[in-house]
Amino acid sequence: MLKKIIKYTDFNDMARTQEFYFYLSKKDIQVLNANYDGGLQGQFTKIMNKLDMKALLQTVEDIVLAAYGEKSEDGTKFIKNAKVREDFQYSAAYEKLFDELTTGEDAADKFSDFLKKVLPNDVQAEIAKAEAEGKTEMPEILAEAMKDQEAANKVTDISK
Repeated sequence: MLKKIIKYTDFNDMARTQEFYFYLSKKDIQVLNANYDGGLQGQFTKIMNKLDMKALLQTVEDIVLAAYGEKSEDGTKFIKNAKVREDFQYSAAYEKLFDELTTGEDAADKFSDFLKKVLPNDVQAEIAKAEAEGKTEMPEILAEAMKDQEAANKVTDISK
């Protein structure tokens, strides 16, 4: 889970600093993969091959909004319903974050870092392992990490 502090100016021209939380569960990742032909890896490959800015922006938006939620006070729930997402999507804080992840020379690195940090800890560990083995393409690494996790889950399910 990523706790991100965003400094922004709201629509009343007030400077604000606020904490926001982002997390993609394995279910969220499966849903995102199902939304694209070839999964996220296929989507990113298509974007890179065609230099499709419209698809890139939509994919970033899909991922950020799928990851956004609010932690319950007792920490037992991460609430990601339509109302929570909509409130964030139409905020100045979202505009600031989206701009950070999509513009500037280091936007790709910032988005890649964001994506890694919102993943479950075990998937993050798989990514670190893949990077240590010299793999550098985030979509490829994420796809492999999810395959490894799916295989581990099947083994776990069989042993029950």
